[in-house]
Amino acid sequence: KGSLYICFNEVRDRSTAESLRNVALVIESDEIDDNESDAWYPHELRGLEALDPQGYELGIVQDLRLLPAQDVLVVRDHEGRLVDVPFVKEIVSDVDVADHCVVIDAPEGLFPVDDLDSGVEDSE
Repeated sequence: KGSLYICFNEVRDRSTAESLRNVALVIESDEIDDNESDAWYPHELRGLEALDPQGYELGIVQDLRLLPAQDVLVVRDHEGRLVDVPFVKEIVSDVDVADHCVVIDAPEGLFPVDDLDSGVEDSE
């Protein structure tokens, strides 16, 4: 049914096993696949600073959604809003896990801006 079952020597009774239901299992690996040099796991991207090309912070990466058409970075901006950023090279121009940041060259309108910041004035 699309489920994966794993057994651990340390888990010997049903209540302990049920307490582990839906727990994400992450395995650190030193193996590097050269064919996947531009691929990342969601846990590697969570918490990275999202910067624009000039180095200004846009927000913090919350997650990576693996969608059928394309992957999407979920970034929480300064106002607490979640912004879905298409994870394509034209928009996410650099991912530097070691430097703890991603560079996003966002098209206009992708990140909401306050009316005062965008130069729009209220007409009364």
